[in-house]
Amino acid sequence: KVYTYNMPDALDARLASLSLSGIEIGEFDPGKTDYEGVAGEGVTETTVTAEAMQRRTDVAIDPPDADVALEGLTEITVTVTSADGSRTKTYRVAFKQAVAEIALEAGWNTFAWPGAGGVAIADALRGDGDLANDISATVAALYGWDEEASAWLAFFSGLEDVPGVNTLATLVQGSAYWIAVTEPVTWTVPALTTVAVAVAEVEATARASAFTGTVTDPGGDAAEGLAVEAYVGDTRCNAGEPVATYRALEDGRAVTRYYASVAHADQLAGCAAAGGDVTFRIGDRAVVETGTWNNTAYPWQTLDLTLAQETVTQETVTIDVTVWRSVAFPERYYVSTRPEGQDWTTHQTIIDLTALSSSGRFYQGSPVPVEIELDGGATLTIDVTVWRSVAFPERYYVSTRPEGQGWTTHDTIIDLTTLSNSGRFHQGSPVPIEVDLQ
Repeated sequence: KVYTYNMPDALDARLASLSLSGIEIGEFDPGKTDYEGVAGEGVTETTVTAEAMQRRTDVAIDPPDADVALEGLTEITVTVTSADGSRTKTYRVAFKQAVAEIALEAGWNTFAWPGAGGVAIADALRGDGDLANDISATVAALYGWDEEASAWLAFFSGLEDVPGVNTLATLVQGSAYWIAVTEPVTWTVPALTTVAVAVAEVEATARASAFTGTVTDPGGDAAEGLAVEAYVGDTRCNAGEPVATYRALEDGRAVTRYYASVAHADQLAGCAAAGGDVTFRIGDRAVVETGTWNNTAYPWQTLDLTLAQETVTQETVTIDVTVWRSVAFPERYYVSTRPEGQDWTTHQTIIDLTALSSSGRFYQGSPVPVEIELDGGATLTIDVTVWRSVAFPERYYVSTRPEGQGWTTHDTIIDLTTLSNSGRFHQGSPVPIEVDLQ
């Protein structure tokens, strides 16, 4: 015998029909709850039409939008609740997630991100183990162009903890990127869209040239936290804000490292193109080495930098000066000098004190060039001359003239009454003279 059961209307939670515009789900059966939806070509959204078997039943569609966008959508559900509220039935239309395979060659490649936006770089590279594979071990760097800032944003594997280096945080759906990988790999990712135009645009935009390496200070350990500025000529060309030096462990010892991203002339006027020279300043100090702008280097150029020796400009030099007068030939005068910390040098040039000055108040001696050794081994020539008062012939004075400057007459009177040990000269008292070198 065959028995039939007539379900009371109040308990019926079935659909009589279900359709999705632009979506093929096969033949609908009120007793079948699971369907697979296949979107027609070019279909990006759908309208769900669901009719219940009975009146006064509640039909809830999720997502509830009148026009449901298919981007990123995995399923649509329709839940029917019987009129008396005692029973529910849920119908599901599942959408198979499209997958894109991005073939990457060793070195630099471009790609347009076909997946959902807002995905963290590290998460995207690791994948989810289902629709996306893990390529994080092969990726060295990514670059993305920030149109609003007109600058490149970067992500470098292994430098996540260095402040200021990784400026590229998430991927934007449909945007194009440069990616550097260590070996050929196929990246499988969930696909929502394909944007070939974005790839063409990013390929036409010259990405930055990146430099990294150690920083050495001849005077000791190079400090961390110093801004690393990159220059082409007098133009600062950092792509973004300068990144500070940082400390890292290498082979068991702490070293100071840096990272600098240098913009192309297309992004910053006056900056470099391929083959151009790049100089660096770290903190307020110059760097010995010069880099070469090259954005094809993988993934960056390694250039170890050495801080230039700090130079202390000597502002003044103190010289002791004295005058000698021959006893046998009283018209002959000589000068001796002693730079601070050095020995006396007697200069053999005879100073002629027969000429009168323009004022007629002094006998003016001929200049004697004196070479002074400065700190650091440099030398400076200072002219020295002697004056004798006409009104008070026992009074002598000294004037000095550093190379390229004017004369300075010093007010100390030189006493020439004392005889030298040999008795051959009247020996003047030493006069300390501070000479301005600026």
